[in-house]
Amino acid sequence: MEIRNFIYFILLALVQSACSHAQSTKEEKMKATFQKLVTYFQSNDTSNIRTLFETENNPAYSIESEVLLKDCKLFSRIVQKYGLPQADSIKLTKGEGQENVVYATLMNKTDSSLNLKLFEFGVLFYPDRFLKNPEKILTYQFHELPVIIPEKKFIPIPKLKNNR
Repeated sequence: MEIRNFIYFILLALVQSACSHAQSTKEEKMKATFQKLVTYFQSNDTSNIRTLFETENNPAYSIESEVLLKDCKLFSRIVQKYGLPQADSIKLTKGEGQENVVYATLMNKTDSSLNLKLFEFGVLFYPDRFLKNPEKILTYQFHELPVIIPEKKFIPIPKLKNNR
C-alpha cells in the first residue's frame, strides 16, 4: 500500500511540474510579445504592430492608421526621454474579465513638456481558458495621467437682437 501511495505522489508531482512549466512558458511568451510590441512602437513600425493582433473576432484589430501613428509618436517621445522598460519592470496580471495583462511603467514623474505625471503601457491577451497563442494580442492601452487636464474651449454664441 505504501508503494502505491509513493508512486501516486511521484506522478502527482510530475503532473504539477509539467503544468507549472506550461504556465511559465505562456507567461514568458506573453512578455516576449510585449517586448516585440515595445520595439515596434519605438520604431513606428505600424505594419509589424498589426501582425501581432489576434485577427479572429477582434474589433480592436481594425484600429485606425492615424490613431496608431499618433500612439507610436507619443510612445517614441517617451522612450527617447525616459528609455525602454527594463525586463524586470514588466508585470503580468489579470484584468477585470480575467484577461491576461502585461504592462510596464515607462514614466512615473512630472514632465510638463509632455503634460504627464504617469505613463504606463499595457497589452491585453485572452484569458487563460481561451489563450491559444500567447504571441497574439487582443489590444494595447496607454494609461496616461496628465499634469494639467486640458479644458475644452468653446466659442460663445452671440445673443441675437430681437427685431420687433
